[in-house]
Amino acid sequence: SKLPVALSCQPQSSRKQIQEFLDLSDRKFFRDTVLHPLLEEGVIRMTIPEYPGHVKQRYVTVRHYESEDSDDEN
Repeated sequence: SKLPVALSCQPQSSRKQIQEFLDLSDRKFFRDTVLHPLLEEGVIRMTIPEYPGHVKQRYVTVRHYESEDSDDEN
């Protein structure tokens, strides 16, 4: 789910902090299945986008996440 990641990125979180928050030990798995998809979907953004691998890189929530069930409530 995107919600835990979005919530953990307030105000700013490092890759390591988000990964630990989700209790995921495999960095590549986290990057490929969580971090990159959320960046591509615009849920989170990098604080230093011109240097993605920067040691001080942080991630922040861009937009409020709505669950997939929200359409059913209307």
